[in-house]
Amino acid sequence: MEHNVIKVAVIGAGAAGLAAIKLLTSDNGDDDDDDDDDDRKDNSNSSITRKRFHVTAFEQTDEIGGTWRYTDVVGTDDNGLRIHTSMYQNLRTNLPKECMYFPDFPFSDHLPSFLKHEDVLKYLEDYATHFGLRKHIQFETIVENVQPIPDANRLFGVRWKVTASKVSDTQDQGAQDFDAVMVCNGQFSVPNMPQIPGLDAFSGHVIHSHDYRVPDAFTGMTVAVLGGKLSGLDISIDISSITSKASKTTYCVVLRFLVSLQRLSTPLPPNVEQKPGIKTCSGQTVEFLNGETKEVDAIILCTGYRKTFPFLEESVGLKVEDGRVTSLYKHLLSTSFPSLAILGITQYAMFFPLYYMQIKYFRRIMDGSRKLPSKIEMMADEEQEYTEKRRRGVPHRYAHFFTGGLNFPYMDELARMGGFRALPSSFRIAYETNAIRTDEDFTTFRNYTYNVDEDDNIMLLS
Repeated sequence: MEHNVIKVAVIGAGAAGLAAIKLLTSDNGDDDDDDDDDDRKDNSNSSITRKRFHVTAFEQTDEIGGTWRYTDVVGTDDNGLRIHTSMYQNLRTNLPKECMYFPDFPFSDHLPSFLKHEDVLKYLEDYATHFGLRKHIQFETIVENVQPIPDANRLFGVRWKVTASKVSDTQDQGAQDFDAVMVCNGQFSVPNMPQIPGLDAFSGHVIHSHDYRVPDAFTGMTVAVLGGKLSGLDISIDISSITSKASKTTYCVVLRFLVSLQRLSTPLPPNVEQKPGIKTCSGQTVEFLNGETKEVDAIILCTGYRKTFPFLEESVGLKVEDGRVTSLYKHLLSTSFPSLAILGITQYAMFFPLYYMQIKYFRRIMDGSRKLPSKIEMMADEEQEYTEKRRRGVPHRYAHFFTGGLNFPYMDELARMGGFRALPSSFRIAYETNAIRTDEDFTTFRNYTYNVDEDDNIMLLS
């Protein structure tokens, strides 16, 4: 391998992995997207020859798409691996397409603003085909171990030993060396199971939203949906269309961000009632936090997902404590080994554009055209942001939440530090307009159409 070629391992071929492959292997790099060439030169070492990238992506399934590839199957697949996708049959995006595309590849104009999951998968398939990405992917391959090995001749003094196996024979493992690793394994595949007294002995039906697929399975049931965030609301409304046929009730059991018993302001279907969190379960009886009890047939746990990186060696130094991943600069780069990037651990984020901006920043760091602060400075920056969130009342487990308008300051900062263009203003306008519509009425916000003119202005059509 040539000295000016950087070998990168990409783990996962969902949306983040595909964007990583494209942005790293593009023939012209990202030179056409420079925001300030003079500033870039001032921040770089002019003696460094501009690097090229050689990417190998590892994907444990037989196709691209990650969580956007729907299947009726739950539990494990034919190879005994956990089903990765959390898609359900009636899912539509909660962001309009006008603010959730990769900036180098817009969605088709003929599509509605709020997309079905199959539309998003088709978009990712078209993206992979248009840019010729599949040739960089090793399908049906599991990454078993990622180990940093000191090497003074490599970026940041480390090379990465990546050990992988085929899903058909996990005992037959092989290792390759890389200069950098991008972890793109997603965050919606390992359910976070709450600790509720009596839940293990609940005599009704209990599933996590990860395994929710169709509302028909709950016909005629009284259902408690635990979680008042987007998935909890969406699944409550999805099921209510079925339970209404039998005059049953869906309980949207609300545990809200920052304020534990805050009621939702949005209208809900007449057969969906809001209740506070579940205190205990006994038989088929649930007791809510206000002392009220109800008999229910099923509980659906919309309680989020765990962040897990089982393939990373302990020596990497990343720790996950109640939802917070520590030793990450800007929610992205390992402070100890900056040639390791963890993409998309943020929540309530505009994921596709966010991946795009994170990857562009990572590329600028890896090719030497931008410099990082010292390890001490990066650690201090991480702690300062966390401390400020805690001061404002943000719980520890929401350290990576991008609510309250944090998406754009974060992405703008990456663009400024990386010396490339920020997102067009239409992304912000569409996102903020949708946030208002969502809060006003969750049952109707997807009825709007967003129209972007040639000057990046947004027109909202009902």
